[in-house]
Amino acid sequence: MRGFLYDKVIISIRDPNSKKADINSENDTIKDVLYLEFYDISSETQDVFKDCISMSDNDAEKIRAFVLKWKDKVNTLF
Repeated sequence: MRGFLYDKVIISIRDPNSKKADINSENDTIKDVLYLEFYDISSETQDVFKDCISMSDNDAEKIRAFVLKWKDKVNTLF
């Protein structure tokens, strides 16, 4: 439980068109949340899941930028 006392940021990934995660906005230890939506499928299986949205290069860049922004400012990345 100790980790919950420290500053943290969250990357929340959900399936497209599903409900956004309910994250406690009153929790002062949560400094930022990055919300993304795509299906957790790989490029190798993309042809099987043709109608599904996989992670894009833009999504990957958003994650990268988010991590780099917060890496020296918080104790925990969820």
